[in-house]
Amino acid sequence: MVNDMSIAYGIIIVFILIGISLPFINTAFGHPSTSTNIEIVNSETGEALATESSLSIFSIFFSVSKMFFWTFGDLPFWLDAIFISVRLLLGLIIARNVWIGGGA
Repeated sequence: MVNDMSIAYGIIIVFILIGISLPFINTAFGHPSTSTNIEIVNSETGEALATESSLSIFSIFFSVSKMFFWTFGDLPFWLDAIFISVRLLLGLIIARNVWIGGGA
């Protein structure tokens, strides 16, 4: 039988896996991995850096943390709208277990 904690763990694992893979997918399709713009002085250096991967552990951690709240355009709107219900379900499960103390 499935209890609240196994549902919460499943949602958290899915969010972590999507959050880890999302920067790699966005970089492969040419989208920046973070929302910050970095000015590059030399155009030749800029072209060379644009072809290389600009992933960092910070961008991956930031992507995982965004999955629990809102992805700010990293995912298509329709997919992010689906995740809203999953985020609400996770919030209700956590609230139920913290404040009410049941469901385990």
